[in-house]
Amino acid sequence: RSPHRGRAPRYSAPSRARSSEVAVRKPMVMDRRCPLPTAHPGGSCHSPTPQSLTMRIAVIGSGYVGLVAGTCFAESGNTVTCVDIDEKKIEGLRNGVVPIFEPGLEELIKRNVRDGRLHFTTDYAEGMKDAQVAFIAVGTPPGEDGGADVKYVLSAAESIAKHMTCYTVVVDKST
Repeated sequence: RSPHRGRAPRYSAPSRARSSEVAVRKPMVMDRRCPLPTAHPGGSCHSPTPQSLTMRIAVIGSGYVGLVAGTCFAESGNTVTCVDIDEKKIEGLRNGVVPIFEPGLEELIKRNVRDGRLHFTTDYAEGMKDAQVAFIAVGTPPGEDGGADVKYVLSAAESIAKHMTCYTVVVDKST
């Protein structure tokens, strides 16, 4: 008996099989485009490989928060693309010019760019391609009322939604 008593549920949860029905689950397989488990008819379970234990991460914003976080994720073995709307900053990062000072950051950026784990772009489609996790690390300047102005966070979230190509966890890491 439904606990909603004639009202529509707020979300649609999977229905349970009645005693006369047999619940059939589709086997889980890894999608080559996005290595997260997805139900696929006729598939089988795959064991994770060392390559699937690393993630493809998009970091939106390449200021103090985003650049340091993205570089550390890359240093941990993940493939990271930092996305920023500032073309001059991205061009500088591609050429090894680090716009902020953080001890040791320049060396980490250069090593991870050289090793192909850290990338920089102004194109959301390129940055979000096959990203499993997207970190929003854009500024939240003070608004007119003194509270945080979240228009840049909302804009980044809309762009992520528009350009994501597979299941993506979105994390707000903005200051």
